[in-house]
Amino acid sequence: MDRIIGVETEFGPAVWDKNKKEFDKESASIQFLVSSLGSANQFLENGARVYLDAGDHIETATPECLSAREAALYDKALEQKIAGLAFCFNAGFMSKKKDCKFILFKNNADFSGHSHGCHENYLVPNYLWEALAMHSTYPVSRFFQLFLAARQILCGSGFISQGMRFHFSQRTAFIQATMNHSSTCSRPIIHQKNESLMLDMASRLHILVADSNMSDWSAYLRLGTAHLALLALQEAMDHGRKLMDNYLFYHELDCISLFRDINSDIGLIKKYPISKNRYVSVIDIHCMMIEYIEKIIGKILSKNEREIMNCWAEFIEKIKQKDEDFLSCRLDWAIKKRLLESKLEKEGVNPIRLTKQISENAFISERLASHMQALDLWYHDISRAGIFNQISARGSIAPFFSESEIEIAKGFPPKTRAAWRGNAIRYFDKVLRCTPDFRFQHECWTKFGIESMRNDIEPRVFINYDPYNGNWDEVRDFIDRIY
Repeated sequence: MDRIIGVETEFGPAVWDKNKKEFDKESASIQFLVSSLGSANQFLENGARVYLDAGDHIETATPECLSAREAALYDKALEQKIAGLAFCFNAGFMSKKKDCKFILFKNNADFSGHSHGCHENYLVPNYLWEALAMHSTYPVSRFFQLFLAARQILCGSGFISQGMRFHFSQRTAFIQATMNHSSTCSRPIIHQKNESLMLDMASRLHILVADSNMSDWSAYLRLGTAHLALLALQEAMDHGRKLMDNYLFYHELDCISLFRDINSDIGLIKKYPISKNRYVSVIDIHCMMIEYIEKIIGKILSKNEREIMNCWAEFIEKIKQKDEDFLSCRLDWAIKKRLLESKLEKEGVNPIRLTKQISENAFISERLASHMQALDLWYHDISRAGIFNQISARGSIAPFFSESEIEIAKGFPPKTRAAWRGNAIRYFDKVLRCTPDFRFQHECWTKFGIESMRNDIEPRVFINYDPYNGNWDEVRDFIDRIY
């Protein structure tokens, strides 16, 4: 089943003073966007959007994608595209500031208590949105909260606390509620803002709990497993409670506490009371989820969905086996954990210090703690100098997307409403950009306009409420007519 999926990624911008070896307090975010794209809110030829968000964060939003794999691909393409723009910005505008470099971090937390997000968007039927976003105690909502809490062992980006304890996720510590109308105060798992972007036929499920991923494997598993969970819940709701006879729907776990408990359980040894007489590990929860989803929708999965299902099961088995050689070249948290363990070993410190409570005798010096936090941070630098990209360049990360796939995604939209928008932008730039009489007006995901400065041509607004419709013939005909 095709489902519209999108990803919004907030990047942490910073100016690094190479001479002082510290971050400059001055921001360059607005200068970067205006210099690189012409404005602080811009849609691109591949249908994506780049803009300045609250808190001085530079945010990218993928175009409307038809699958988890496609959404993960466009997320990576956008990351590389703005990394390239940042490189040019440093060579141009920032060259005026001696020894200063503009940097973008694709992460979700700093060491001063601040967080910025990675938001997932899934187009779902209105009745499923209502159950998941408005009723936290509904059985399907309880199932989905449990799924999201367990999912972080697949897609967490890893994080080392100030106490030098390693966690699966950066974002989890900032989640305070299951659902909320606000995305910044009492940060929720699910944002209750209802934007259909498809008239009244379906709604956007907006999930705020995810980590940003450098690893394409982690991003793919994050989006793919969520799609399968939503597909199974949709099927269950279509057939009534007879398909909900499972502990996964009726557990009494506090899911906010569960998020935090799983996040700190790197050894995966904790057990959780899913019923009065049954305790399960996070691995058990995944196995139960996989078994249930296979039972409910296994026979109707597409080829791409079957690949997600197989990948999910394979990675859970590898985590269960503690196959660190496999995991540490694929999953963000495992890659970062091995990186930090190597640093400790070089310093003569037992790497078990990351995952277990050790007595005060196993003290880590302030210098080493600072180096560990620096490794954690610079792992997420999206430039070629970033640690993840250096590890990848050495061939130590198992490839997921080909370079040619990423290059195509940088410049061309998927075959959704993004094609309507992206192709219109490309054709306008090709035909009319150099003429002063017309201006392309970026409105929103469902609307854009072509503004005319000439009295003989009326400005035109184009509207498309169907996210699956990429037909842009009407726009091309209008541009041809006025050229």
